[in-house]
Amino acid sequence: MINLCRFIPLFFCIVSVGCVSATPSPAPVESRSIEASAPEETVTIGGTTYPVPEAWIGQKLDAPPLKTPPLVQIPQALTKDQSNIYILREARDALVLMADAAQKDGVSLRVDSGYRSLWYQRKIFINLMKKGRSFEDLVRYVAPPGYSEHMLGTVVDFSPGNWRFAKTPAYAWLRKHGGEYGFSESYPKNNRRHPWESWHWRYRNPAGSGTMKQ
Repeated sequence: MINLCRFIPLFFCIVSVGCVSATPSPAPVESRSIEASAPEETVTIGGTTYPVPEAWIGQKLDAPPLKTPPLVQIPQALTKDQSNIYILREARDALVLMADAAQKDGVSLRVDSGYRSLWYQRKIFINLMKKGRSFEDLVRYVAPPGYSEHMLGTVVDFSPGNWRFAKTPAYAWLRKHGGEYGFSESYPKNNRRHPWESWHWRYRNPAGSGTMKQ
C-alpha cells in the first residue's frame, strides 16, 4: 500500500505556491503626506499682482506711514546735492554726531536717501517698469513695496548709493565706527538672502541706550 501521508504535505505545498502566483498581492499604495501650503505673498504694482520672491518671503514690514513730525529733516549739508531727506529724530541726531566724528577724521559722509513710504517704493517700481525693466529683474536688487527698511524711518543710503561705496574711505570709517553710533549694515557682504548693499545702513541704537533697537 502506498503511504499517502508522505505526499499530502507536498500536495498542499504545490497548491499553496500555485495560489500565490495565481493571485498576486495588490501593489503597495504610495504614502503621501499632505502638507498645508503657506499662503503666497504678493505685491500689487500698477494694477498687476506679482508673487514675492523667496528671498523676501517673511520679511514684510508692518510699518505705519510716517509724517513730519516725527520725521525730521537731515541737515542739507550732510546730503547729496543739498536734498530734502527725512528720518526719525533719534536716528537723525545720531547721524549728525557720527558725521561730525567722521569729519574730524577727514572723512565726509553724505546721505543719498532716507525715509520712503510704501507709496514711494511702489512709484520707484512703476517708473522703472515703464522704462522696460521687469518686476522679476528689479526685485533682485530693490526691495518690493512693503518690504523696504526705508519705511522704518531709521535707514539711510550713503552716497554713492551703489557698489562703488564699498571702495570709499566713508565705508571703511563706517565699518570701524558705525556701531559706536548705533548704525549697522543691513545687507552685509556674503549674507545669504540679499545682494550686498554697502551703502545701506540702519540705526538701531547703541546697545542698551534706548528702545529703538530691534
